[in-house]
Amino acid sequence: NETWKYISKMPEGLNVTPKLHALLEHTIPFVQLHRTLGVTSEQGIEALHAAFNKLLLRFVSIRLPR
Repeated sequence: NETWKYISKMPEGLNVTPKLHALLEHTIPFVQLHRTLGVTSEQGIEALHAAFNKLLLRFVSIRLPR
């Protein structure tokens, strides 16, 4: 992979993040296997996170019965 050639020339002490590793090593095989990336992209996860936060704000003042 061309990208790894450039990364290997980075100065010592700079590390490849887990996210970059996943993108470079696992994305293309995943897309080839499942024929999609859209339903598993980070955008979908972030949208779900936003919906969860909205519900959390709505119900934060409701006390649980003891």
